[in-house]
Amino acid sequence: MKELSLEQRRVFINTVQIYKSYRETYQHSLHYKGSMRWKTSNGKEYLFHGNGGKGYGKSLGVRSSKTEAIQEEWRKAKQRNKERLESLKAELSFSAKYCKLLNLNRVPNIVTSLLRLFEKQRLLGNNLMVVGTNALYAYEMLAGVHLQSDMLATNDMDILWDARTQLKLVTDNNQGILGILKKADYSFERLNSRYRASNNKGFLVDLCNS
Repeated sequence: MKELSLEQRRVFINTVQIYKSYRETYQHSLHYKGSMRWKTSNGKEYLFHGNGGKGYGKSLGVRSSKTEAIQEEWRKAKQRNKERLESLKAELSFSAKYCKLLNLNRVPNIVTSLLRLFEKQRLLGNNLMVVGTNALYAYEMLAGVHLQSDMLATNDMDILWDARTQLKLVTDNNQGILGILKKADYSFERLNSRYRASNNKGFLVDLCNS
C-alpha cells in the first residue's frame, strides 16, 4: 500500500465536506417538490400544495394574509435552496477535477453512479451496504492509503441487503433495485437468479441478504 500525500489528504477532506453539504441540501430540497398555488372551490380560493403530476396534494386553508405569507415564504425558501444546491454542485465539479488530477478518483464510474442513485433513494446505509472488493475503496480513504491495483480488480458489485425490510429487489416490471440499476445503465437486465443483474459490458450486481 502507498500512503496519501498531505495534498491528497487535504483535497479529499475538503471534497468530503462539500459533498456532505450538498447531500444535506439535496435532501432538504425534497421538501420543496411540487407546487404551491391557489385553487378555487365553491367560490373560494384555497392554497393547495401539490406534490405530484396527478393532482395529489393537500389544502393549506382558505386564502388569507396567513396563507399568502405561507406561499411567499415557501417560494423564497425554495429559491434559496435551489441557489445553494447549484453553488455546491459547481464546487463539487471543481473538486472532482482536482481529485482526478491527484488520482483520488479510484472508484469505477459505474459503481459511483449506482451509489449516488442508492443515496438519493435513501437506501444506502439503511437497507443496502456495499461489501466485497468495492468496499475496499472506503477502507483506503479511512486509512489514507492506496492499495495495490490488483487487489481492487473486479467486474462486479456485491450489495448486502437487510432482509428485515420490505424492500423489493429485482422484479419483472423494472421496479425495485433493477429500476435503479437501469437509471445508471439502461442495459442492466436480471439474469437467471433473482438476485443478480448484468449490463452489456458484463458488469454484475449481486444482491445477498443479511
